[in-house]
Amino acid sequence: MNVAKISSRQFTWLTITITLATPALILPEIVIFYAKQSAWLALLLGTSVTIAVLLLNLALARKFPGQSLVQYAQYLLGPWLGKVIGLLYALAFLYLTAVCLNIMSQVVKISLLPETPLWTFVLGLSLFAVYSAWLGIEPIARANDLILPFNLLITGSILLLALPHGKLYQGFPVTQLNLTAILKGAFPPAACLSEIFFILMLAPALNKPEELKSATLKGLFFSGFFLTFVTQTFLFVLGVYRASIYLFPALRLSEELMFLDIFERFESLVLTTWILLNALKLSVFTYLYALTAAQTFNRKTYKGFLLPALLLIPLLALIPRNLAEIFQFWLNTISFKLVLPAVFLFLPGLLLIIAKVKHHA
Repeated sequence: MNVAKISSRQFTWLTITITLATPALILPEIVIFYAKQSAWLALLLGTSVTIAVLLLNLALARKFPGQSLVQYAQYLLGPWLGKVIGLLYALAFLYLTAVCLNIMSQVVKISLLPETPLWTFVLGLSLFAVYSAWLGIEPIARANDLILPFNLLITGSILLLALPHGKLYQGFPVTQLNLTAILKGAFPPAACLSEIFFILMLAPALNKPEELKSATLKGLFFSGFFLTFVTQTFLFVLGVYRASIYLFPALRLSEELMFLDIFERFESLVLTTWILLNALKLSVFTYLYALTAAQTFNRKTYKGFLLPALLLIPLLALIPRNLAEIFQFWLNTISFKLVLPAVFLFLPGLLLIIAKVKHHA
């Protein structure tokens, strides 16, 4: 199956979009809740752990240049076990798409349109994701070229405007070094950034395979830095208590921000940038679900697998009834403790061990 090619820069920017999209709004509050003013240490630790595991993934990908995980899994494990691995990754992409879709729809409903039924957001965003995936990864990457820099500029400007309203003592890096709290605070960012496992399927789309490592690491380093900057800004401006009790501190901060006594109420702008990034993430994960399924079953095109997605993604996304359920069970228990460790650590680690044994056999 021929896969459309994208440049190293586009690959890096897609990495940033995937790893920043959902966490930018929901992660800082969780990290601050656990780590308090040591949140920067928790984010540093979480990013470092993710980078360490990413190097394992990159070592595996470099052994099979030009191939996706599904293709070399069938070579290493045989056609049947390889297909099982491919099916697991296809289901992982499908599941993570549904979780992201539910969070997006719940946030839009709560923040903007509380009287609108949830299914309208879910259905509309599902149609958008499937249509974008149908067009392919190259148009998605080109759209990301336009949207990501603009969104980072808007978000960064709002955060910089908010900094003068903060109090320095509220964001001191460390007031008391609680290692247990730092470890608890490091787990959510490590889990969120683990979504970078998608490179194992997208690596063949890179037009210069030798730049896979640098392109991926640059994206992950930037995401870790940006999340730390966002979290520390919330600490400076809102303080530990307010930043940890608000469900979406980014929206609260932008609500209270005023510039030149004229411009105020920036929350709609913040929400718009967040929705755009997550829409791109939905598109990429829907495309990778279809691509993974097609390669698993040796089909010449992935587009036939997008039609079932029109039904499966909305059905999965509508199962959680509220944000509390999606955070506590679907995200914290299923995604963070089962799905992401399996597809980012355990399965790539197993395949890397088998690849090394076969190489030396």
